[in-house]
Amino acid sequence: TQPISVRELLSRSEALVEKRFARDEALGVDLFISISNVYGLRSDADDSLRTAKRAYETSLRLGDPAVRANAACLWAGSVFWDDRAQAERLIGGALALLPQEPQSNGIAASCLVTRAQIAELKLEGPATVDAAQQALDRLAAGALASSFLKVDALHMMAMGHRLLGQTSRAERAFAQASQELDRIGGD
Repeated sequence: TQPISVRELLSRSEALVEKRFARDEALGVDLFISISNVYGLRSDADDSLRTAKRAYETSLRLGDPAVRANAACLWAGSVFWDDRAQAERLIGGALALLPQEPQSNGIAASCLVTRAQIAELKLEGPATVDAAQQALDRLAAGALASSFLKVDALHMMAMGHRLLGQTSRAERAFAQASQELDRIGGD
């Protein structure tokens, strides 16, 4: 038998989410977010955008603030080139939904990293540093989050300092990101 391509696996995953999780839309949203992220990592922008939009639109019907915030921040990262103001509203609204509790810190940090990425791509050093620091603060306050999220926040901190011409601070943040990546087994 022929091995399944990643593309085919993603297509099958979408079909499975549609079929099996129609009764649990919150789980469906989380799964579409994961699928969108994999499409994005594979540089499949159209499918990443399509599944991010599906996750976001579905989340609007749900009452769970964590699910809604997670989907809104993913969608913000997808639409910011076309509408920066909408992306900022989505992130701000998502952060406002989340309570200041440890179980919300991971999603809040992810939203803040998205805000930092948008600012960095727009060459806004102060906004990049500010959002990255807020993400790191939420992670330090206790978060159920991917270890890679701290790496991303540290990387954005470094990029913000680089934009500001603060070379030594940028180098320290890059070194911290590298050390964290080594610590979690990344390369």
